[in-house]
Amino acid sequence: MFEVVENQWQALVGKINKLQEGGDGDLRALILAHESYVSHIVRQALLSKRQSDVRQQLERTIEVIMQFAHMQEIIYGEAIIAVTTDKMEDEGDDLNSSAFRPDFSVDRFTTKLNEIRRVFKEQQKLFLSMLKASNLQSDSMLQYLTYRLEQELNPNDE
Repeated sequence: MFEVVENQWQALVGKINKLQEGGDGDLRALILAHESYVSHIVRQALLSKRQSDVRQQLERTIEVIMQFAHMQEIIYGEAIIAVTTDKMEDEGDDLNSSAFRPDFSVDRFTTKLNEIRRVFKEQQKLFLSMLKASNLQSDSMLQYLTYRLEQELNPNDE
């Protein structure tokens, strides 16, 4: 999003400076420059009504990313408990540590993480195909986004 807003802001400032320098600083030209600025941001941020399917697919992809982040939190929390319990045992604390320790095993999380990875790749491919099919490629920012996603999905195709 930063790239979208920053690039369009620079373009708007350039147009305003050009209007001021050229003496053509009429209100209509300023309004047109601002409308162009807003229009580009809406299109490049996938916020137009015409892009709602692509945006919804992006949101589904982000939901999978959030599932992964949640899974990381669970793994981290359980690892902290396991390390703390080990430390308490090493220090001779008289606790029944098995009651506090979850069954911490990477294998326990592998299946879920692999499933999240599989779903993410599917969602990412679907988003890319929708982006390509949406006729949004006339915009250089979206072309670059498409290129970056293709590189991510097919890193060896250079």
